[in-house]
Amino acid sequence: MIKLVSENPFRILGVLANAQMREISSNKSKAQAFLKVNRAVTYPLDLPGLLPPIARTAELMNQAEAHLAVAKEKLLYMQFWLLSLSNIDQVALNNLTAGRTDEALAIWAKKDDLSSLQNRAVVYLMRDDLHSALPLFEKLYADYGSLYINNVDKGSTLRLTADELIGQMAEALSHEADVSRLLSAVTSDQWRQVLSSQAITPLKDLIDSEVQRAKARNQKDSEECYKAGKALMDNTRQAIAQLKAMLPEGDAGYQMTADKLGITILQCAIDFYNSSDDPQDAHRALVLQQYALDIVVGSMARERCADNVKVLKNNIASLAPAAVAEQDKALREALSVYNRSTSNNAAALQLLNTAIPLLQAVKQEIGPAHSYYISMSTTVANAALNAVIDDVNKAMETPPGQQYLSDTQRLIAITVIKQAWNQVIPLLDNLDRDRDAQIRYSTQKGKLKDLYDAAVPTSTAPPVSNDTSSDDSCLSNIIQAAIWIGVAILLKTCM
Repeated sequence: MIKLVSENPFRILGVLANAQMREISSNKSKAQAFLKVNRAVTYPLDLPGLLPPIARTAELMNQAEAHLAVAKEKLLYMQFWLLSLSNIDQVALNNLTAGRTDEALAIWAKKDDLSSLQNRAVVYLMRDDLHSALPLFEKLYADYGSLYINNVDKGSTLRLTADELIGQMAEALSHEADVSRLLSAVTSDQWRQVLSSQAITPLKDLIDSEVQRAKARNQKDSEECYKAGKALMDNTRQAIAQLKAMLPEGDAGYQMTADKLGITILQCAIDFYNSSDDPQDAHRALVLQQYALDIVVGSMARERCADNVKVLKNNIASLAPAAVAEQDKALREALSVYNRSTSNNAAALQLLNTAIPLLQAVKQEIGPAHSYYISMSTTVANAALNAVIDDVNKAMETPPGQQYLSDTQRLIAITVIKQAWNQVIPLLDNLDRDRDAQIRYSTQKGKLKDLYDAAVPTSTAPPVSNDTSSDDSCLSNIIQAAIWIGVAILLKTCM
């Protein structure tokens, strides 16, 4: 119910919108007399079949009269109440006060003059029928806007144009009814523009305020980032939906607001996921990222959101099923220990000896083709391979100021290569990997094999002895192999 109608001061005082002051004073005096003896005050224009009852008090009557004493307020309330400017109006009003609403509307519908248009529109507002009321108001101000004040309130000192009258009415309506309902009921571009402008600025201000609040989060605090993104999504959901309904498709202002909102929510989700220690948080992050993708409009914003959603969905696809949650926790702990260790053969062996039994249990439980198993096995294999590469590269690197490795350094290099080939590679061979990781592993394994063959020419070669010439021979082979094959340094590629 529109309060501008149901709680209209003219209705409270029991008079029409164009009533003379003597009639207003008379009704007020009657009310005061009744109220002194605790009698209920009613008037024909209470319209109990259409409007809720009024509990009149002396204070309420004084407030109503005070509203009408202010010219601009009086004009606004006149726009939302019944008029009588002709005999036809009086006949229709008699029917209305007698409870024959449809008959009254039919009488007013016979002629589209100023009073009949307003009276029909006001009655439809009483029925909460915006789709019938607003087109009548549109026609009223289109046809009679310039004559409105002179016909309705001849003694008024106000001189409002038709556009100003429309603006005053639209602003008042926007405070009482959902703007999307109002917009769906009007037909003229002028009314749509006025109604939209009344509601758009507050909505944009609300969204901007919430965006700034979210940006003030601690980006290193995972849970704070999630809460900031969730609050931003929840607190602006209705506002952004209303803006979309009000503004035409392709509106640049809407795109700017929607993209700013979506990208901020996206970044909250990214910060949350990146700083979280729980892989399962990908599910919560995806809710925020998917919402951001749903609301952004610009091509660059949509591309960024879509890329992040794709990555997160892939990560979720590789998450551990509940059946292997225990093994997943142990594997991640093993990887955490590895990441804190020096990257060498020993670290690779420790990781593999811990991880391989766990991976075998996972494989048996969920199968060799499961995306989680392949992803986790690949992660372990890549980590161990990286440690081997780091150890061999470091052992074969000539220190600054030296042209060649010393005898001791030569023996260390040979030992590292042998350990890598004889101890780590056999374990790595038994791990499953995705296609790209398998290609990389085969390439790096081939380079390590060339280095190993140079250090140990035959499979039956005796252990390294203390004979210097033998060491020199091995080193020579290593150096020659490195020169000819071009694998002095294994080339580490991205995981």
